[in-house]
Amino acid sequence: MVSAHRDAAFSANQFIMDYLKSEISF
Repeated sequence: MVSAHRDAAFSANQFIMDYLKSEISF
């Protein structure tokens, strides 16, 4: 269960970082 939570957090972090990159690089 811990690994699943870690994977979910990692996926969310990647999504946020990609979103910020797309927002910053205008």
